[in-house]
Amino acid sequence: MNLDTTGKRIQFLREHFGLEKPEFVEILNSSKSTIYRLEGDKGSGPSENILNALKINFLANPEW
Repeated sequence: MNLDTTGKRIQFLREHFGLEKPEFVEILNSSKSTIYRLEGDKGSGPSENILNALKINFLANPEW
């Protein structure tokens, strides 16, 4: 998988942990539309809340 965008990295992380989008949404305390937007590289990118949730729940480096 090409990980050259934030959306692709978020999708990779979700799939790496074997999560479907509904589970991922619940863990991140977000919405399905936000996850679809992020994984599709639409909009302005992840919010600070999403970045923090990725860091806390998946030990993801926000600079990645």
